[in-house]
Amino acid sequence: LGYMYLLMGIISSPAVFPVAFTITWKKQSAMAAIVSSIVGVICGIIAWLVTAKKLFDEITIQSTGDNYPIVSILVPLIITVIWSSIFPDNFDFDITRTELKVLTDDEVNDTYKDVDPAETDPVRLKKAFQFALWCSIILTIILVILWPLPMYFSRYVFSRPFFTFWVAISMIWAICGAIAVAIFPVVEARQSIFRVIKGVFLDITRRGTGSVDEIVEVKHDTVNNEKVTKV
Repeated sequence: LGYMYLLMGIISSPAVFPVAFTITWKKQSAMAAIVSSIVGVICGIIAWLVTAKKLFDEITIQSTGDNYPIVSILVPLIITVIWSSIFPDNFDFDITRTELKVLTDDEVNDTYKDVDPAETDPVRLKKAFQFALWCSIILTIILVILWPLPMYFSRYVFSRPFFTFWVAISMIWAICGAIAVAIFPVVEARQSIFRVIKGVFLDITRRGTGSVDEIVEVKHDTVNNEKVTKV
């Protein structure tokens, strides 16, 4: 499992900075993002195998099992920043607010429910972005620098109670992460999932009848302020 995570880091980490800059930096060049990611993968694999060969004089599963993903993530950062600074795309992010309409589930389902203006308020969205940004920075500093590095340089050896605590924290972190990225989205989209499953079931059991269109939808008529049943 650790080897798989290492390989995933070497292959996928080159896209971290190009993707992040794509949605946060107006100068980010599309070509720079593509090229830097590909070059990052190539350089990461080369550095991975060459380092294993130099350190252990062989390329095996065991010799390539150490962590060497830093080249994969730093090379694209250097390439995309330099390239985009020289040949910027200068993307206008105002387009996302003026020309792209944000549709809620209610609008997509045509239920005529008013959209909460707070959900599209630029000031509120900017505050949410800043909150997420600072949380990410603080967590990164804590989890990558303040916590592991002092323990590494001090050559700290885990005692049994501390190791138990470490494993417990890791399990709690993994469970919370699984809930956030795997379970919560399913719960949030449960109505849409149920609607799709129901439509598929009706299509299977009522072949050729256009059964999906036969699902009765109750919609709110904002003009007459009464419920209209549509078949």
